[in-house]
Amino acid sequence: MAYASSADFIAAFGETEWLQLTDRDLDDVSDTGVGDAALIAASDTVDRYASAIYAVPLSPVDAVVKSITLALARWDLSGNAASERTTEGYKEANKRLSDIAAKRLLLSAAKVSTASSDGTTGSSGGMAYSTPSDSFTAAPGITSYL
Repeated sequence: MAYASSADFIAAFGETEWLQLTDRDLDDVSDTGVGDAALIAASDTVDRYASAIYAVPLSPVDAVVKSITLALARWDLSGNAASERTTEGYKEANKRLSDIAAKRLLLSAAKVSTASSDGTTGSSGGMAYSTPSDSFTAAPGITSYL
């Protein structure tokens, strides 16, 4: 499942750029499947980062996921001709993916993936809570808190 479409790409970067990047035979028509393949590959990359925390495919798709997908696809389609702006967008998208994987960037609408004791995984909607692993201990010399 692609998290962004050709229409999303065109809205973000323009029809001229879409055509420049997807018209491989230079007939002024976007070649079938070229752009879609890049969008699917970018979405697969998002899934690899998000799957440690969220049930994939992500649904609904947050705006940040769409933005990341577009930046990755744009860079992929640009190949060796990627502009500095496109490369910076790619680097920022990868930083955001790392932030998602490290739980520094939380997706608001995605279902959190859960693992059960038998090794199977599932998902739950809504808020997720975790218990801190550190426990409180008494300061030296204090024997009671009451």
